[in-house]
Amino acid sequence: MPRPLETFTTRPASDRLLSSSAEFAELWAGHEVTVHRSVRKRINHPAVGWLELDCETLHVPEGDQWVVLYTAAPGSPSYEALRLLKVIGTQDLQRSP
Repeated sequence: MPRPLETFTTRPASDRLLSSSAEFAELWAGHEVTVHRSVRKRINHPAVGWLELDCETLHVPEGDQWVVLYTAAPGSPSYEALRLLKVIGTQDLQRSP
C-alpha cells in the first residue's frame, strides 16, 4: 500500500543544506533544481537482445504517480525488436528437454 504524500519530504534535508552551505542556498534561491525526466536506456531482453530505448517519465500529481514510457526510434533495430515482441508476447521460445 503506498504511503501518503505527507510522509515524503525533503524539507529537513534542504533546511540543513540551506543553513550550512552558501553555494546550496544560492542555487536553491535561483531555482536551479529540476527533475530529470528523459534518458536513454539500454536493456538486454532475453528474447530479442539489446534494446536502445528512450525513457520518458511523466508525473501525475493528483495521485502522486509516475508514468514511465519506453520508445524506440522508428526504423531502428530496437524499434523492429519491439515490434517482434508485440507478436511473440510472453511465449517461451526455448525448447523443452
